[in-house]
Amino acid sequence: MSVLPSCPAWCTDHRQAGHPDDSLCRTRSASAAYGETLMTYTPDEGAIVWLFNTRDELSVDEAEQLARTLLAQVALARGSR
Repeated sequence: MSVLPSCPAWCTDHRQAGHPDDSLCRTRSASAAYGETLMTYTPDEGAIVWLFNTRDELSVDEAEQLARTLLAQVALARGSR
């Protein structure tokens, strides 16, 4: 569920830096297997997927989990705006 009516449907955390043009929608996914992904959206940049604290070596199962997470975020981003 989006945080504000103008947010993408996947937005779980909306930040505003004091001005409506500075709004930032985001959603986070964390996994002990691969690390953290963050998807953000701003009207100027669109949707961006960020990787944080990701491991350098992944088992095949962990790599598959990360790939599925990234593909799910891409599908959300493409369907939201």
